[in-house]
Amino acid sequence: MHGSGNLKQASWFVILPMLFGLTACLSSSLTTEVEYANRKAETDGSPFRWKAESVPGGSKLVKVLADLPSSPSRADPVLKHDTLDLILKMESAAGRPEPQVEDVKLLKNGKEVWLLKTGSVGIAYIVNFKQSAQGGTDIELSRPQLYQKDRSR
Repeated sequence: MHGSGNLKQASWFVILPMLFGLTACLSSSLTTEVEYANRKAETDGSPFRWKAESVPGGSKLVKVLADLPSSPSRADPVLKHDTLDLILKMESAAGRPEPQVEDVKLLKNGKEVWLLKTGSVGIAYIVNFKQSAQGGTDIELSRPQLYQKDRSR
């Protein structure tokens, strides 16, 4: 019986380094995935970035808003009203009545990110105003983009 206790203790000396090595490998792999995803998002002009977040049993990737400058929308009052009407329709269809814009962020490509007032889960719409061939301005609006509000800012 005394020998089996030493065997159990010896096996832990073998297993623990393997577990720590596996954890480090997974952590390194996740870090590499985050770096790759963020480079791709930046190249694509996305207003979102990725970060790893610890959860029971491991880690997961979460989508957060990139650090972008706030600015007033370049839309005139009529265009703002029309854009808000489009957002209202999409939010109502998703069961989120009475959306209110909390902030507008500008992207390098001229598009705007309209952020809605929400709790911990952010809702963003990417808005692009384009000159219409018939005169006036067309509004291109993304589907609602959900992201985790970054609590570290």
